[in-house]
Amino acid sequence: MTGTPPPEVTNPVRLAALHALDLLDSAPEESFDRLTRLLTRLLHAPVALISLVDVDRQFFKSSLGLNEPWASRRETPLDYSFCQYVVASGAPLIVEDATRHPLVSQNLAISELGVHAYLGTPLMTQEGQTLGTLCVIDSQPREWEPHEVEILQEFTGMVMTEIDLRAEIRKREAIEVALARQSAQAQLLQQIAASANEASNARAALVAALRYIGAYMGWPVGHIYVLNDQANSLISSRLWHLDAPERFEAFRSVSENLRFRRGSALPGQVWALGQPLWISDVTRNTTFVRASMARKLGLRAALAFPILSGKKVVAVMEFFAMMPLEPDEALLEVMAQVGTQLGRVIEREQARRALGESEQCFRQVAETIRDAFWITDGTESQMLYISAAYERLWGRSCQSLYERPESWMEHVHPADRPWVRVAQGHNREGPQIKEHRILHQNGEVRWVRVRSFPLVNAQGEIYRIIGVSEDITERKKIEETLAQQAEELAHSNGELEQFASIASHDLQEPLRMITSYMELLERRYGDTLDPKGLEFIGRAIAGARRMQQLIHDLLAYARVGSSPEPLERTELNPLLDHALANLQVAIRESGASITYDSLPALKVYPMQILSLLQNLIGNALKFRAQRLLRIHIHARYADGHWLFAVQDNGIGFEAQHAERIFAIFQRLHNLQDYPGTGMGLAICKRVVERHQGRLWADSVLGEGTTFHFTLWENEVDHKTTT
Repeated sequence: MTGTPPPEVTNPVRLAALHALDLLDSAPEESFDRLTRLLTRLLHAPVALISLVDVDRQFFKSSLGLNEPWASRRETPLDYSFCQYVVASGAPLIVEDATRHPLVSQNLAISELGVHAYLGTPLMTQEGQTLGTLCVIDSQPREWEPHEVEILQEFTGMVMTEIDLRAEIRKREAIEVALARQSAQAQLLQQIAASANEASNARAALVAALRYIGAYMGWPVGHIYVLNDQANSLISSRLWHLDAPERFEAFRSVSENLRFRRGSALPGQVWALGQPLWISDVTRNTTFVRASMARKLGLRAALAFPILSGKKVVAVMEFFAMMPLEPDEALLEVMAQVGTQLGRVIEREQARRALGESEQCFRQVAETIRDAFWITDGTESQMLYISAAYERLWGRSCQSLYERPESWMEHVHPADRPWVRVAQGHNREGPQIKEHRILHQNGEVRWVRVRSFPLVNAQGEIYRIIGVSEDITERKKIEETLAQQAEELAHSNGELEQFASIASHDLQEPLRMITSYMELLERRYGDTLDPKGLEFIGRAIAGARRMQQLIHDLLAYARVGSSPEPLERTELNPLLDHALANLQVAIRESGASITYDSLPALKVYPMQILSLLQNLIGNALKFRAQRLLRIHIHARYADGHWLFAVQDNGIGFEAQHAERIFAIFQRLHNLQDYPGTGMGLAICKRVVERHQGRLWADSVLGEGTTFHFTLWENEVDHKTTT
C-alpha cells in the first residue's frame, strides 16, 4: 500500500521534537542494541526494531534480524512501514496476520521485508510527541499474548529512558562545549587586552591580535588593511598571520598590492557596513577579487571585521580557512568585540600622539609669543608654568615666581595694587580681564592686560588657573595720543563748521549783491547796450549764480560729517519715494521709466540717504542718451551688509574715469552740455563712507552705468528683496 502518510506523521511539532534529539542518521549505539537483542530473546521474535518515523521514511536506531539490504541501509520508505500507524494513533498496534489486517494488508513490508506478524508500541516523549516505535516482527502469522505486549511496553519505557538519558548527556555536552567556547573567547579577549596594554604601540598590539585570533580559530591566514584618509581607500598594513609563509607568499603579494574603495570587495564592504562579514566559500563569491588565487591555495571560508575608533572604521582584519564553513554568529560577535577593543588601542595611540604634538606645540607657542603665559594650581598657591616672556615684560626671573608665586603683586603699580588685589580674588569665579600698570625692574612704568580663566575637572572642581599677560604700553600711548587728537579734531571740526557757515554767509552776500546789480543794470540799460554788452552781463550773472551753487554744494559736503540728526531705523522705500517726488519735474521732462524692488529697513541718517538716492537718480536723469531712459534700483543682502545698485542705460563713461568722478569739482563733460558743479558724486561718496560703506561705479561708454554702494546690516529687518 502506498500513499500519503497520516497527518500525525507530518505534524511539524512532532518532527521538530524528533529532529531536536539528533538521533536520525546517528551511528548504532550499544545501549540501544542491547535492548533489541534482549527483546528478541524474551519474545522469541526474529526481528526487533527501534524505529524513528520521519516525514518520508523510518530510520532504525537499532535493528536486529532484518534482511539485506535493509539491515545495512538502516531505513525504509514509509511505504514499508507499519510503525507510521502507531505514530498516527499514539497507541500499540497488534497485527497477527498482516495479509488479513485491513490497515496494513497492502503494505510493501509484507512482500519485501517478510513481515507477517507485528507488535509495536509508541515511543512517546513527556510532552506527548510520538517519535516512533519499539516493535518486534515475525515472518509467520502469530498470536501475541498479553504478557508479551506488557513486556514490549516495559522495554519501550527503557528505550525512552535511554533516549532521555542520551538527550541529557548531549545537552550537558553542548553546555560544556559552549562554556569551553565562552572560556576560550574570554581568554582571547583577555589576551588581546593584555597585549594591547603591554604593547609599546598600536602596531605591536595588532600583530599580537593577529597571532591570538589565528590560534583561536585555527585559520591559517590573517591580514590587516588600514584606512588611508588621503587616498580614501584601504591599503595593506603588511601585518600578517601565516601558518605557512612560503605556501601563502603569492596570496600575500597579491593582497599587499590591492587597494579597496568603500563598498568594494570584502574589505570595502566591511568598511561601508561597519560590521563583520562572513563568506562561506570565497571561490564561489563573485565580489571576492582574489578568488582565483584562493582556489589555487585551497583557501575557502573568509571572515572580516572592522576595527573601530568610535564609529569610524580605521582598519579591517581578515582571516581565511582551508574549508567552506557556514557563518558562525557567535564568532562574528566575538570578532566585533575584538574590533572595538583594538580600536580603543588605536584611539589611545592617536590621543597620545596628539597630546605629545599638542604639548610640543604649546611649548613652542608659549616660548615664542611676546605675551607672558602662566599656569597655577586651583588655589594659585603654586606656579606650574610661566613662559620666558615674563622676564622681558616684568624684568624679573621666572624662577622667582616658581619660588614665590605671589611675588608679582609686589611689582604692580602702587596706585593700582589695591584694586588689582581685589580683582585677583575673583579669578576662580570665571574668565577675568584687567588692565593695570606695573613697575619694570629698570624703573619704567608699563601697562599690562591680564586675561585669566579657571579650568574645571570632571568632578566640577577648579584645578588650574590659566592666564596671559600682554604688554599694552604702546597701545595705551597710542590711545592717549588718539584721545588728544580726537579732542583737537572735534575742536577743529567745530571751528571749521563755524568757518564754513560764516564763509558761506560772507561769500554769498557779495555774490547776491553782484547778481542783483547786474540784473538791475540789464533791466535799466539793456536797451542802450549792444549785443556784446548784454552777453557780458549775462556771463557775469551766470558766473555769480554758479559761484553761489558751488558754495552751497561745498557747504553741504562739509556738513555731511557733522550732521546733527541721529541714526534711526528707517524704511528706505519711503525715502526713495521722497527722492523721486523731489525729481518729478526732471523725470517728466526726460520721459524716464524708473522701477525699483523692495528695499530693506536700516539704521541710517535718513536725510543723508535721501540726498544719496536723489543725487544718484538725478545723475542718471542728467546723463541720458537719445533713447528711452530706464533706471532700476535694487538691493540684495550678502555677508553682513546690503548691496544697493542704481542702474541706468544712459551715455556711460570710460572705465578709466571710474575713480575720478567721485573727486570734488570733477567733471567729464562741458558745462554747456551738462550743467552742474561736479560735487554731487563727491557728496554721495562721503555719505556712504559716513555709514561705513563703499561706493563705486561700473560703466560702459554708450551703454549705461551702474552705481553700487553698501550699507551694513546694523539692526536690519530681514526682508527678502524681490
